[in-house]
Amino acid sequence: MKSLISLFKKIETTLGSLKFAVIIILIFAVYLAYGTIIESFHGAEYAARAIYKHPFFFLIQLCMFLSILIATLHRMPLQKRLYGFYTLHAGLLILFIGSFISFLAGVDGVLTLYPQTATQQFELQKDQLIIRPDRLNSQKFHQITLPYAFSSKNIDLKIDNIHLLQYYPFAQIETKWQKSSQDYDSAHYLLANEQVQQDFFFSRHPQAMLKDQLQMGPLTINFFPGFLFQCVTQSSDFIIWNEEQKKCLNVQKSKVIDRAVQGEIYQLITAEKTFRFQPDAAPFELDEQKRFQPNSGWRLLNKTQFTQGPNLMLFADQLAFFHQDQWHYHSLTESITLPWMNFQMQLLKLSQDQYPAKIISATKPVLDEGKVVQGNLKAIQIQLDDEIFWVDSQEPLQMRDQNQKIVSFKLSAQSLKLPYEITLNEFRMDTDPGTKNPASYQSFVTVFDGQKTTRHNISMNQPLVHQDFTLYQNSYFKIAPDVYGSTLTVNYDPGRSWKYLGSLLLVLGTLWHFLLRRIQWPLTRR
Repeated sequence: MKSLISLFKKIETTLGSLKFAVIIILIFAVYLAYGTIIESFHGAEYAARAIYKHPFFFLIQLCMFLSILIATLHRMPLQKRLYGFYTLHAGLLILFIGSFISFLAGVDGVLTLYPQTATQQFELQKDQLIIRPDRLNSQKFHQITLPYAFSSKNIDLKIDNIHLLQYYPFAQIETKWQKSSQDYDSAHYLLANEQVQQDFFFSRHPQAMLKDQLQMGPLTINFFPGFLFQCVTQSSDFIIWNEEQKKCLNVQKSKVIDRAVQGEIYQLITAEKTFRFQPDAAPFELDEQKRFQPNSGWRLLNKTQFTQGPNLMLFADQLAFFHQDQWHYHSLTESITLPWMNFQMQLLKLSQDQYPAKIISATKPVLDEGKVVQGNLKAIQIQLDDEIFWVDSQEPLQMRDQNQKIVSFKLSAQSLKLPYEITLNEFRMDTDPGTKNPASYQSFVTVFDGQKTTRHNISMNQPLVHQDFTLYQNSYFKIAPDVYGSTLTVNYDPGRSWKYLGSLLLVLGTLWHFLLRRIQWPLTRR
């Protein structure tokens, strides 16, 4: 017991000493300077995860708090000549308490505003993975909060037949062509006009983990096996195809044989076989009991689905689209001009013995002119039954398990709702004279709190404070020529009043202890 008391007294003496106070303050100052450098190169989120909200940084602050507290207690009972000292140290202690309250209950997030679109939802800097084991049962899902880390983390979490392996808080994706032992159509395309240039990959290879549909504004791009083109050019609207057999069949006769909640059931007659399909529900063949048979390999393509709005159908080195009440078919041996937005479509690479694979690696984010240009993705490695794959924050992913159930995965930031709606009316940007470099920018917004509507101007030096939330102008993004969206930083800080009080006492105590006391003491000595 005596040794324990002796150890406690040694710790107390060390923490309350001037030497320890100077050392811990220097460490704190160096850590802050290092955090500022990290933030300038890698962004605010990385700096928060690696520095400002790291456990080591809070350990430093805890040591400073204990040093100040013990140094104050060592000078008890109260002495009149140390009133300035007490005020200064009380300010520091209250400042630390306010910071701790902010850490526990404060909220920091990002609000993305699109023109003339009301929103309440804003994203936090904490990531989550939502898993829906059965897409048909929307009520059943798992929501997993991911580690608040700045480097890769092993998760090793199992949920039924799902195993979460690794999590990358900052990741980058590279697309590389890999050798394949099976023949599947894979292609690299370029779509461009005067304003937009976008290249993209498609592949039918199961290991490519690429979707067969891409949305670019109003244009929907769909990718199909190349052998299907020969049937698409025929007159039939219904086409039945089998990718394993590389065969497609035109429907000679079709009729509705039943009606159900999910749409009409068709009997489709081809030269080889009679099929049953329910086009509005799924592209899979039905058996005699009207059950879907996804393992049969036969799929239904309904061409009429691609006649509504801009739709582009790609078949390896061929394409088809419906425009001005007729179908158009072209070969991609050369660049093709599309009838929408003056787009040019070009085939860059086509292969059957290679496929484009998404290679995901952990990295540090990199800033360029204040915007993250590398490492702006999150990624998590998952094993479903015997298959291992990656899910990234760009888009959700759907996979089939061994029982052919569709399992969906979505990696995204956690979100909260503001207690009011906010709408971006106008985004205005001023540039430096003679250049296009932004000098300042501001958002003109409308706030609706359920009872009244108010208008506000949020600029780089003028935040909006409304119902405990402070909104700062952060950044912007381009939507179309001369059309911009705005990004705001959302902050809720319940410890702010404590920090204001602590700062006030800190200034007052400093003046009292180091200035007023020096003036008074010479007078008393006379």
